[in-house]
Amino acid sequence: MAASVFEKLKEIYPTVIGMMSNDRFNSHEFMLVLVREHQELYVQALLEQNQSDQPSQVVAEKIASGLKERTDLVTHIGSEPIENVFEQTYHFDIWQKV
Repeated sequence: MAASVFEKLKEIYPTVIGMMSNDRFNSHEFMLVLVREHQELYVQALLEQNQSDQPSQVVAEKIASGLKERTDLVTHIGSEPIENVFEQTYHFDIWQKV
């Protein structure tokens, strides 16, 4: 069975984390690097969520959930309010590189 797009995204988390300029970052910053460097996987993830009325929010939540599983790479240290690309304020997770 072929790996889901979210499994493929999880495989590139170490690469994306390595590209983060600071040891502490939030999910929004992580997403910006991921989208810039792996746009094709991000678009596939959006298409996979096309039944949702907010596919980008669902994808962002799934990506953050995937980061929480990667305790070998990052430690979850809290959240902070940030305006997203749709000018809506959400609480994004804050991460510390391990």
